[in-house]
Amino acid sequence: MERSKVGLTFSLAMNSMLAHAKQNIMVLGIVVALTFATVFSTVLYYNIASDQTAFLDIFGSEPANVMLTVDPDADTSEVSRSIREMDHVRKVNLFDLIETKVDGQTVYTNVTNRYDELENDVVYEGRQPQHENEISISWVRSDQIGKTIGDSVEVENGGKRARYLITGLSQSIGNLGQVGALTLDGMKEMHPDYQGSTLFVYLDGVENKPFIRSVQDTLGDQIVDPLDIDENIKSQTGMYTAAIFAVMLMVLAITVLVVVMILYLVIKTLIIKRKTEFGVMKAIGYSTLQIMNQISLSFLPVIAGGVAIGGVIGYFFTNPMLSVLLSGAGVKRLAFNVEPFVILLPCVGILIVAYVVSMLVARRIRKISAYGLMTE
Repeated sequence: MERSKVGLTFSLAMNSMLAHAKQNIMVLGIVVALTFATVFSTVLYYNIASDQTAFLDIFGSEPANVMLTVDPDADTSEVSRSIREMDHVRKVNLFDLIETKVDGQTVYTNVTNRYDELENDVVYEGRQPQHENEISISWVRSDQIGKTIGDSVEVENGGKRARYLITGLSQSIGNLGQVGALTLDGMKEMHPDYQGSTLFVYLDGVENKPFIRSVQDTLGDQIVDPLDIDENIKSQTGMYTAAIFAVMLMVLAITVLVVVMILYLVIKTLIIKRKTEFGVMKAIGYSTLQIMNQISLSFLPVIAGGVAIGGVIGYFFTNPMLSVLLSGAGVKRLAFNVEPFVILLPCVGILIVAYVVSMLVARRIRKISAYGLMTE
């Protein structure tokens, strides 16, 4: 230590850390697990409460602003054209959801004219259908019927049947993962007069409710059951946000509690074992604050190492673990947004808590003195 380029307090702290290697390895493992749990819950909350894009994608939701149902007596294509020409309308897509049978299994199938104009592509392998003889199905149904990309399936709806080629595998929590997709022309293979009835409208520069009133005033009875999608999503995701927030708070509370308990027990034991040594150090001129820093610094590298490893694991393995946990609900590959600041925030918080707690627990040495040791 006499040749060390760092301060004596830091050198003594590193010496103490190396002298208790087995203990520190145990602390390292616990901190890694706690950090990963904290990062995992924080990332989950961020993607549900703040950036909901990936969260809504796994439900198969299309991020339009307004949904309009066209009256059965009206011409859907004409209504769509009229809405597309209105102010502040970015685009309009037909987006029906119908119940079909695919090789005898129920599949809730989306029907639209152009899938490349949708903003949420639920297909993770292959592609969405482009021609009238193509279909995409969820991997859940693919496994159940034993068919995959390149195989043909028989689709039934309303007593009519047709065969289609599977071009892609999709994932969705919605409808328990029992989803599929056909083109409008593909649906006409079974029902030549099919025109669809549900329009998804994407707006720019206007509020949803005033736009809905404008559509109703313009098109009258041709539109029934308009729906504000943004408001609907907000109300439906509110319960998830509250639940995940409660989980995150619980994980954070458990993390802080465990860190406090570990440091308290370890430092208390350390002070008892090295009571004489600390008394001698005080006798030769070390202040209480210097010894407290020495004790805290001997644990800080271990805590920092555990936090760093737990943060890296959280960064790379949060999505794979969530994919495994949600696989039973229909998710195959998850792509939650893992922002660096979302990782750093809990990691830095754990480090600060660990340092503050270690300093507070180390205050027990203020009662140690050379005179007290001599009179014991």
